[in-house]
Amino acid sequence: MTSWAVAHTKWAIQHSAPADSKNCSKLPQPSAPTRFVPLVSGKETVRCTFPAGGAIVFPAGANYCKVDSKTPAPKLRSVCDAGVAQVKSVALTVDGTPISALMAGYRILTPTFSANYPKGNTFGAKPGTIKTVAAGWVIILRPLPPGQHTLRGTLKIK
Repeated sequence: MTSWAVAHTKWAIQHSAPADSKNCSKLPQPSAPTRFVPLVSGKETVRCTFPAGGAIVFPAGANYCKVDSKTPAPKLRSVCDAGVAQVKSVALTVDGTPISALMAGYRILTPTFSANYPKGNTFGAKPGTIKTVAAGWVIILRPLPPGQHTLRGTLKIK
C-alpha cells in the first residue's frame, strides 16, 4: 500500500493545478491498468472516466509534507503524521456501499522520498526535487464493472 501512496503522491504533485481536479480524465495517468484519482479538498466534485478493468487508487484523505524551513527532513514523518491525527473520521462509499474499517485498515505513512515539484505547483514549493512524505488514507479499489460509478469520500476534522 505504501508504494502506491508514494506513486500517487508523486503523480498528484505533478498534476496539482486546481483545474485538474475537476476532470481527471484529462490528466496523464500511469501505465494501464491502474488509474489515479486526484486528491480533493472541501466539497469539490471530481469527474473521471477510466477504461474498464483497471484498479483505482483513491486518496480518501492525505497530507503531503515537504522539507522546508519549518519542517526539516528528520522531523518530516512525525509532523506529517501529526497533521493526519487531526482527522476524526474518514469514509468512502462506492455506488452507495460503504468501505469498512477505513480509519484503521487503510492509514499510511510513507518513508521520506524525493518528488519533483513543477513550476507553479499548488503546494507552494519551489520547483525542483524535494524530500516529501505522505500520510493519510489511500484505498486501492479493484476494477469496477463497466459503466458509471460514484465514489464519495468524506473526511471530518476534529
